[in-house]
Amino acid sequence: MIRPFICTCDKRIETFKKFVASYNKNAKQSLLAPIVYYDGDSREYHELIDSMNPAIKIKQKHYPSSMFGDWSETIDYKAICIFPKLLEDSNERVLFLEDDVLFSSKFSEAIKEVERQFDSYHVVDIVTLYGSGDCYWPSKHNKAGHAIYRFSGKDYYGNLAVIFDKNVLDWWRKNIDLLWINNYSGWDIKIGNIFEEAGFNFYCTDKHYVQHQVGYSVIAKDHKDQQSNLFVE
Repeated sequence: MIRPFICTCDKRIETFKKFVASYNKNAKQSLLAPIVYYDGDSREYHELIDSMNPAIKIKQKHYPSSMFGDWSETIDYKAICIFPKLLEDSNERVLFLEDDVLFSSKFSEAIKEVERQFDSYHVVDIVTLYGSGDCYWPSKHNKAGHAIYRFSGKDYYGNLAVIFDKNVLDWWRKNIDLLWINNYSGWDIKIGNIFEEAGFNFYCTDKHYVQHQVGYSVIAKDHKDQQSNLFVE
């Protein structure tokens, strides 16, 4: 099974409530107990986290400036430099989840199929279960209607629900400087380009099994309404 890593904060509690309810209903049974990387101390927030029966809760913190300068305070720094380090002793595939998605009623079936694809075809390194709009163009790249299909990491955008194989995480930990110090902006754009250049293969599910909740984005500090046209209810 796959280990979820849930990156969350308490800045939009109503959105998080919907995430947790959907996770517990449609995703929990098909995944290992999650690692929850949290930011917030309210009782209500932690009761919601605890309802997901996490394996461990890790409090987000500010990291001192280093060779990365002031960027060490940003979500990009945490994602690229901290996320793989927190999984250093893990030998598991990891599903990175943002806390503003809803899960399809077919999510568990999709996870089982994705695991089968990882195990059967060792060219599969990264699989996303979401794309904004009709991202990655399945009508062009997946005319045969396979369960997952290859697309270029240079087109990769968004980290709402993406699975990294063990070999990717191992390479990531060893090459954090390369991931961070480059001319690409945004950690999704960085990993898309750098992993593609390193020879890792990106795949997307033919249909999408999480949906982005419309509303306020804590990272963008603005309203966001990006959603999938291929979401399975």
